[in-house]
Amino acid sequence: MRPLRQGELASNLEIEIAGYRALLDLLRAEQDALRSADAEALPQLSRAKLRQVNALQEFALARSRLLRAASLPETAAGMSSLLSCGSEPEHAAALWRTLLQLAKGARNLNALNGRLALVQQCHFDRAISALLQAAGRLGIYGADGRRQHAASPRALAAI
Repeated sequence: MRPLRQGELASNLEIEIAGYRALLDLLRAEQDALRSADAEALPQLSRAKLRQVNALQEFALARSRLLRAASLPETAAGMSSLLSCGSEPEHAAALWRTLLQLAKGARNLNALNGRLALVQQCHFDRAISALLQAAGRLGIYGADGRRQHAASPRALAAI
């Protein structure tokens, strides 16, 4: 196993931790937008969230490369070995625990936001159905059995 440069692992973990904190901020903002039904904020937040997730994937790939370069498996045991070979193994282990906690929090918050989005979608579907029914339009069902909201056909010219 090649020895790590002074602070290399800790530095990588600190950068990744900052990335997860930024993702959590975005997820909290997304949650606020979902709760307040702020349709204008959601597309911007979704794009920012996607960029942040892509950056975090790059950090994970860099960590995998670091494990491979140290001839360690890409497992929890490999990561434990990697953490112990640095210049400050206790500090690196604490950073790793922090990273794991942040990743778990992000996963949970993203799942909650997904459920909130589903609730909003159901609410809007019911509202549109009620409006269409009040207008005397029958619902159209798609192949999946869900009601589709297509525009009514319009005559372009009457003769």
